[in-house]
Amino acid sequence: MASLTDHQVLIVSSESDLHALAINQRLLQVGVCSHVIESNILSGTPSLSWRSRRDNTSTIVTREGRTLSPADCDVIWWRRTNSPQVSARRYTQELGDLEHIDSSCKTTLAGLLLTTFGGLWVSEPFASSRAENKLIQLHTAMKVGMHIPDTLVSQDPDAIRQFWHQHNKQVIVKPVCGARTRPLFTQRLADEYLESDLPLMLSPAIYQEYVPGVYHLRVNCFGDQVVVCRIQASEVDWRVDWRRPFVQTCLDSGVEVQLQRILNHLQLEMGVFDLKLRESGEAVFLELNPQGQFLFLDPLAGTDLVGACSDFLRRCAERGRRTRLAAL
Repeated sequence: MASLTDHQVLIVSSESDLHALAINQRLLQVGVCSHVIESNILSGTPSLSWRSRRDNTSTIVTREGRTLSPADCDVIWWRRTNSPQVSARRYTQELGDLEHIDSSCKTTLAGLLLTTFGGLWVSEPFASSRAENKLIQLHTAMKVGMHIPDTLVSQDPDAIRQFWHQHNKQVIVKPVCGARTRPLFTQRLADEYLESDLPLMLSPAIYQEYVPGVYHLRVNCFGDQVVVCRIQASEVDWRVDWRRPFVQTCLDSGVEVQLQRILNHLQLEMGVFDLKLRESGEAVFLELNPQGQFLFLDPLAGTDLVGACSDFLRRCAERGRRTRLAAL
């Protein structure tokens, strides 16, 4: 039987991602061989090399400066890969050049790993990308029987105003896709937002019935291990003020099964869910982040999500090693 030190974990994330650094450190402390690839500082370094050969001689350079063959790894935690290349901005400000460098680094990184790695992805890149789409998330939640708010995704001013009146002006609005440089919070849809057609038509947005209640749930699923935190907030988006109670709690077993079914449908190994409890106690699905933030909950709610995620990746490495060796 392989020892812990025989297992190799590869974490792919952006530079200085605290989640990647904390989990990597914990894995090393418990004797798991763990490496970090910083996906946004590949430019200006000899990081990537791919050969069109069957002996998997392609290599990648880790954060620690070690040259690694992805073929020898058992699990890849595919966490953060969309940040622009930092070094490229030191050499040029030409938009076309920067787009070329960013896309070439990202595409090569993904292609190199997809063609040489034979273990377990957490989670597979195409599945992760698909699962980030909020329309797909909501559709999947409905398929597994979860309660979701009545939702309209639109840039049709007439449809938006009609939806607003149908819900007695109790509607929230949030972005379809987050912006890397400017976080947009969920907020109430106010009268003044509906006065002009043009702002509504600039891009689609998500419009949902307002769900009454003050309890929000942050549900962290590491495989079948589930850690739930309850957040008490009267605001629509609890992130606007962190000075509020965060308490570790339990989840109804039926809801937990539904969340696991969502992960299975979307082919995800892990995910962070946002739910809200109606005043009746009914759990309502809001959204899923395939690689959501969770580190902040440890000091606020007394959880040990660093330990939970590290244990999860260790178990994934065991599965990945069996998969990889079976294919040899």
